[in-house]
Amino acid sequence: MKTILFFLAATFFLTRVHAQNGFTIYSDSTLSGLTNDLAIDAGNNKWLAFSIKGIGKFDTNQQFHLYNTYNSAIPSNKVYCLHANGYKLYAGTDSGLAVYESGVFQTMNIPGTSNIIKGIFFSETTLYALVDSALALYNEGNWSLYYPGNGFNVSSGVAHPIIIDSSGNIYFSNTSKLFKFSNNLFTVYSTPLNESFQSLFYDSVLNAIWCGTTSNTYLLTDGVFQNTDDLYSHSWLSPKNVKDICRKPDGILVFNAIGSIFSRGGIYELINNNFEIYYLNLFNTENSAAYPALYCVSDTNGLLWLSKYLGIAYGYLASFSESLHSNYSYYNVGLTNHNFKFIDKNNVRAAFGNRGGMFWDFQGKAMFEVPKGSGKTSLFAGSLWIAGKNQADDSLHCAAVFYNSRGNDFWPGPHTLQNPIDTLRSMQYDKIWKIEKWQVNELCNWQANPSAYPNYQMPYDIATWPGNDSLINEIIAPFYDSNNDGFYNPYQGDYPLIKGDQMLWWVNNDALANHDESGGKPLGIETRVSAYSYECNSGTDSLKDVNNTIFLNYKIINRSSNTYDSLYFGYYSDADLGYAYDDYFGCDVELNSAIFYNGSAIDGTGQPEAYGFNPPVQTVTLLQGPLANAYDGTDNDRDSLIDEACEQIMMSSFTSFYGSGCPDMCEPVIPIQFYNYISGKWKDGTHIVYGGSGHSVSGGLPASYMFPGNTDPYGWGTQGIPQSPWSETTAGNSPGDRRGIISMGPVTMLPGDIKEITLAFIWARDTTQHDPLNIYQEPVRKITRWFNQNLLENICTTSQAITDVKKKLKCEIWPNPASTDLTVAYTGNSGEITICDIFGRILYTTKISNEKTLIAIDKFSPGLYFVTIKDDNMSMVKKFVKK
Repeated sequence: MKTILFFLAATFFLTRVHAQNGFTIYSDSTLSGLTNDLAIDAGNNKWLAFSIKGIGKFDTNQQFHLYNTYNSAIPSNKVYCLHANGYKLYAGTDSGLAVYESGVFQTMNIPGTSNIIKGIFFSETTLYALVDSALALYNEGNWSLYYPGNGFNVSSGVAHPIIIDSSGNIYFSNTSKLFKFSNNLFTVYSTPLNESFQSLFYDSVLNAIWCGTTSNTYLLTDGVFQNTDDLYSHSWLSPKNVKDICRKPDGILVFNAIGSIFSRGGIYELINNNFEIYYLNLFNTENSAAYPALYCVSDTNGLLWLSKYLGIAYGYLASFSESLHSNYSYYNVGLTNHNFKFIDKNNVRAAFGNRGGMFWDFQGKAMFEVPKGSGKTSLFAGSLWIAGKNQADDSLHCAAVFYNSRGNDFWPGPHTLQNPIDTLRSMQYDKIWKIEKWQVNELCNWQANPSAYPNYQMPYDIATWPGNDSLINEIIAPFYDSNNDGFYNPYQGDYPLIKGDQMLWWVNNDALANHDESGGKPLGIETRVSAYSYECNSGTDSLKDVNNTIFLNYKIINRSSNTYDSLYFGYYSDADLGYAYDDYFGCDVELNSAIFYNGSAIDGTGQPEAYGFNPPVQTVTLLQGPLANAYDGTDNDRDSLIDEACEQIMMSSFTSFYGSGCPDMCEPVIPIQFYNYISGKWKDGTHIVYGGSGHSVSGGLPASYMFPGNTDPYGWGTQGIPQSPWSETTAGNSPGDRRGIISMGPVTMLPGDIKEITLAFIWARDTTQHDPLNIYQEPVRKITRWFNQNLLENICTTSQAITDVKKKLKCEIWPNPASTDLTVAYTGNSGEITICDIFGRILYTTKISNEKTLIAIDKFSPGLYFVTIKDDNMSMVKKFVKK
C-alpha cells in the first residue's frame, strides 16, 4: 500500500555557520536531538535521520528543512536509517518505509511485519530492508522475507548496517553477529573477540568487507577477520570504536572513529597503508560539544560531512576539509584544543589539561608564562595528589598525577555508584569549558531584552555548559537557575556561575580505569575543578598582585561506598623559575605557601627563558583547605582555636624530593611512596627532621615543614618547640631544579563527603632588589586577606574593594531550635549559605537571592549544626539545634 502526499516542509533560514580548523559547522536551534543516520543524494542534499523529529534536509542553498508527520507523508517521526540512491531517498522508520522522489514522500509497508525498519540498501532493481527478525527484499512490486535465525532481530534501538558486494552477496549485522546472504542461504560470522558491529563498508578494490566494531576495525576477506592493528604499521594509530566508513571520490577510505579514552577519536584516512589522523578526540575546535560524531559521508566535491549527536543545545552538520585542518595532539594524554586550554586574562598565561596535569604541554615545554607574552615561565607542572586508607580493611587507595609519564590516574567525567563512569560518558566530558565574565553579562543583557540584540550569538561553551547530567540527579557545573526548575537552559534565563573575569571548568574522576601513574587503588572520587583569574590592568599599583595571580579550586566528592581515614590531600609543584637549574625553595608556615625563588640575584646566564637580574618569586598559596574532622583536638588552621566550627585544615606539611635514583629521598613510584610524601614523610617512610637535608641521617627534631626560614616562630611544625631559621641557604645547598608538595590532612572522608581546596599562584617581582622575603610576603597577605573577605570579585572594578571593608554582616536565623524549616535572614545584596554538621561535612549550600531564605531541614538528624553566611565583604557562623 502506498500513501502519497504533496507537502510544504518547514524551512528554517536562521542557519548558524561557524568555521574553524578545517570544519565548517552548520546548525539550527530547531534541529536538536539524537541523529541516527546521514545520507547525501546525487544533488548534494544532506539528509539527517532524527530519533524523534523526523527527517532533516540541508540543501545546496544552506537551508534546513524538517519533514515530519505534520507536514509530510512520512509514517513516523522516529527515523532509524537512510539510504540515498541517485536523487531518491529511502528512510526506515518505526512505522514503515518512507521514499522521497521529486519533492514527494510516499510510504511503503512490508506485509506481515511490524514495519519497524532499521536497515536499508538499494542495488540495481532490488530494495533490501531489515525488519523484525527478517531480511526483506522488494522486487517487481513484491516483498519477500528471509529469516537468518541465530538470534537476529532489530528490536534493539540502533540501526543495523546493510551492504552488498560485487557478487550480489548481502551483508548485515546484529550486535555481535555478521550475516551474509547468498543464494537464499545465510552464513554467520563473529569477530575473534565477539564484539558488536557498528559499521560495514564494501571495498571493491580489495573485494573485502571493512567492519567497524565497538573496539576494533577489521577487514573480512574470504570469511577471515584481520585486525587493522596487524595489517598496518603504527597499530596504536588504527581507528577504534568506528561508527561509520566511507570512500571519497579520490578513492581514499575514511573511518569515523569515536575512539576510547585510551585511543584517539576522529577522522582516519587510509593512505599508502598508513592511517592519517586529521582530527582528534571529537570535533577538535573551540566551539564544539563533548559528544561524538556519528556518521560521515563524502559528497561529489570530496568534502566529508559529519553529523553529531548533541542532545543539549542544538544539532548540526559539519563539513571537513583536510587542507584547512591543523592537528594539535599528544597521544599519551589525548591532548586537543578541546581539553587543553589557557587562563590568559591578566598578566599570567597558564595551560590546563583535564586529566590532572597543568602548566606544561606534556612534551617538555613549560606553559606558566609571566609576564604574558614574555616567553618566560615560573612553573613547569602542577597536580593534585590524594591518598588514604579504607577504614574497612586498612587498604591504601591513591590517585596522583606525576607528569602522566606512566599513564593516567584521572579521566574526564562525573562518576557515581549508581551511574559509574564509562568510556563513552568520559568522552562526552572530554572538554574544558572556558567562559569570560563579559560573555555572561552579554548573555544576561540578551535574556533581559532579546529584541535589542538581534545579532546575538550565544558562545558555545555557554550553550553547552554542563549544568546537568542525564544520569546524575544533581547540578554538575554551577549555574543561576532563573525559574528554579533544576535544569540549565540559557534560553530561559539561566547562566553559568563563574568566578573571576575568566574561568575554566572541568570535571574528572579516578574511577574509570586502573591507575597507571601511581599504581594505587582507585578511591572512587569525582573532582570538579575551576581555574580563574581577575584582570586589573586599569587598577592602581596596589592591585598589580591580583593581575599576577591565578586561582585554582577543587571540589572533591567521595562517590564510593568507602570511608577513608588518614586521608591526605597534596598539591605537587615543579617550579622552573626562568632558568630551571639555579632555584631555591622553601615554605611560609604562617602564609600557607610554598616559595620558589632564585639562588642568586641573577637568573640564568643569558638563556632566552631566564629572568636575568632581580628575578621574581613564585608562590603556591593555600587559601582554603578541606574541612577538618570535628573534635580532633588539633589547631588545624593555626589560629590558636581548637575545634572551632567548620575548621579548615591548612598546610599541615611541606615536603620535597630530589630526582630519580635514590632509595629514600627521590621520586615516588608506588602508592605508599606517594602517601609518605603527602603525609609529611620521606619516600622511605622516615619522618622529616628539622635542619640539614631534612632526612633522619642529619639528625634533628621531627618536623612538618621543610625549609620554613623564620616563618614558624611558634614551632607549629616542631611540636611547639621554636627553632632557629632553617632554609636552603643555612643548609648549604646548591641551587638547582626544585619541587615541593603542600599537604593537608589527616582527615576522614565518608561516602558522599565533599572537600574543597582553593590555591593561588602568586608571582611577584621587585626589579630593584633581590630579597625574596620582602618580595612575596605582602602580595600573599593581600591576596589571602581579600580572598577571606570575599573582596576579589569586585577588587578590580570598585575603589571600595581596594581597602579592607569592615562592613558588619547582619544575619538572623529562626526558629532555634528548629524541627522542619530554618529561616535565614540577612542584610546583604548577595551571598551564600552553607550548613555543616559537627564533623565538618557540608550538608547544604545555596546562593542567596532573597532577603529571607527558607531551608528544609526535616531530613537532618537531631543535633548541633553550623550555618556559614558569606556576602561580598564578610562571613559569619551561626549555630542552631535540630530537634
